[in-house]
Amino acid sequence: MNDRSGRTHKRAEMFEGLSSLGTRLKAKHLEEAIESARQGDYLEAAAKFGQSGVSPGQQLLHTKDLAYAFYKRALTHQSDMNKWRAIADLETALQFPSLPRSLRSLVQQRLTVVRKGSDVEIRKFDEAIAQQFDRRASDIELRGEFLRQFGLSQANRSPKVDGVDEVSTVGVYRWVGDANRDEQWSQLIRKFKKGDAVLPAFFGRILAEHVRATSMCNTWIREVDYIVPVPAAARRTAERGINILATTAQHLSSRLGVPSRTDFLKRNQGSERSRFVGKKALACQYAFSQKMAEEIRGRTVLLLDDVMNRGHTAGVCASRLIEFGCSRVVLLVLALAESSLQSSRHVRQAES
Repeated sequence: MNDRSGRTHKRAEMFEGLSSLGTRLKAKHLEEAIESARQGDYLEAAAKFGQSGVSPGQQLLHTKDLAYAFYKRALTHQSDMNKWRAIADLETALQFPSLPRSLRSLVQQRLTVVRKGSDVEIRKFDEAIAQQFDRRASDIELRGEFLRQFGLSQANRSPKVDGVDEVSTVGVYRWVGDANRDEQWSQLIRKFKKGDAVLPAFFGRILAEHVRATSMCNTWIREVDYIVPVPAAARRTAERGINILATTAQHLSSRLGVPSRTDFLKRNQGSERSRFVGKKALACQYAFSQKMAEEIRGRTVLLLDDVMNRGHTAGVCASRLIEFGCSRVVLLVLALAESSLQSSRHVRQAES
């Protein structure tokens, strides 16, 4: 063998060795990705799968775990306001073959709402707000402006609701007979409950800003799969001409990029207003749509309510979700019903 052919042979052996080493390294990254996904370390799993160089469409094993890892990383990108990376990860998740129908539906719904972004109604609302303040809509924090102009009473008690992991309330609601009933927030809530068609857009934006500004709520964005509004009685919706809470949930959905689902929970016909019935009777008014059980299993839900007094309605709704496999429920409420007397008493107790 002459020197030239010897060198060629050695070079071929070197390239073969490097190729073999690269193959082993890729296989190692794939194994680590699968193991990380199984252990719930989804960010690491998605990163390792990317390093493996394997195409999602070629991966026939552990596709559910790996696709879910990309879905969870997309939620992290969303919370960091990185829309395009979130979309890329959601698209990758859908490339894995033979995904369970419920997971494919979950990813597709998220991808649809993230791609869509703010709809026409929301853009018109934001333009109106911008004109009112004579600034760009993106420069205005409506919640902060409301606080500066009108103040916003904060609840002086920490609500606990059975079946709910965490509760966050934006403000306080004073009943009509309360000494402080004319607080601006309480007036808006009353108009909202009467069916004012403008207020769902207003409250949708306030709620979105509250979620992003509140540390506890901000962690939810990395976990929440669906927004589920407490269902309204059909009679009340007919009287108002609008399902106010479901419409608010749609506005919140568009702003947060989280799918809103009104088909999980339903309220039975002839239901009485919740504050007029006991807890047992209230439990009979709400049901879960059983055909949706596969969709809710293992998911985290943000339950949305307008006014909470005792928390019984939210508790019943949470229990229905959990009965059918929901893994975690967090509750977001526009207002916690509290009298001025209650507020004063709680403040005195806190100071003593």
